[in-house]
Amino acid sequence: MRMTGWVTEADVRFYIAAAHDVHPAYLVALVVILLFVDLFIAVPTLAIVLLAGYFLGPMLGALASIMGLAAMGCTA
Repeated sequence: MRMTGWVTEADVRFYIAAAHDVHPAYLVALVVILLFVDLFIAVPTLAIVLLAGYFLGPMLGALASIMGLAAMGCTA
């Protein structure tokens, strides 16, 4: 992104810091929705699961990921 200048390293650091301030319930809902949307459009599933663990912690991140993957699996 350095070549285009659209997203700088400072922007990424700001977004990550801002994501830590979001209520965990919103992040759980976002993870479940993004994993469900993966049925219709290409979404990087592994990146979502890893970021869920990073932002929500291992237990809540795993729970959110399992709920999203189960919702995706039950409708396919």
